[in-house]
Formats: sequence, C-alpha cells, structure tokens
Amino acid sequence: MSSSDTKAIRDAYFNACNFESLMRGIHFSVFWMALVHIYTGKRSRHKHVMAVLVIAMFIMSTVHNATFWAYVRRAFIAYGDTSETVAAALNEYPSWFTGTTAISDLNAVLADGILVRITLWHAAPLLTYK
Repeated sequence: MSSSDTKAIRDAYFNACNFESLMRGIHFSVFWMALVHIYTGKRSRHKHVMAVLVIAMFIMSTVHNATFWAYVRRAFIAYGDTSETVAAALNEYPSWFTGTTAISDLNAVLADGILVRITLWHAAPLLTYK
C-alpha cells in the first residue's frame, strides 16, 4: 500500500469515528424528545409500543457506535506501531465487528418500517378521498 493510501484509510476511519461519536448528542436529543412527545402528547393506544421501539433503536445505535469506536481504537492503539499497521488493521474486519454490523442493519430496517407505517397511516385518508 502506498503512503497516500494508508493516510486516506486512517483519515477516513478516524474522521468517521469522531463524527459518529459527536452525533451521539443529536441521537440522545432525538431519543429524549421522542419519549417526551410519546408520553406528553395526545393519548394513543400504541404509545408503549412506540416507546419500546424508540428505546430499542437507541440501544442498537449505541451498540453500533461502541463497536465502531472499539474497532477504530484497536487499529490505532493496539496496531498503531506504524501507519501501515494501522491501515492494515482498519482493512481487516474481525468477526466480532462484522457480527455487530447486523445491529446497524436491523436498526435501519426498523426505522424504515416505522417511517413507512406512519406515512401510510397519515396518507390513508388522502388516498381514499374522493
């Protein structure tokens, strides 16, 4: 690998990890406001289900962030002797890391399902309007 390639790999993973960690503040704010809205908004039969889904999505997001941070930390600290060893560690994916990416995928599918359900629920009167 050339030195420009190793720098690009290290830079991309380092910046992605920092950005994702900084986004935790926004994730927490959205999580908190969703729970506040669910429990202080108008009465709904499904508020406990929505609260469980929001909490589950926040937990999955936190697990994904923690594993990504551990993966990048492992590359920079445990394999950080040279820039080439860091880049090589970032290019290999340990089994524990690839297994936890399924959590991120599940979170995305769950969020998309909720959005589609809410969109269809609110669009149904418009679709049946004559």
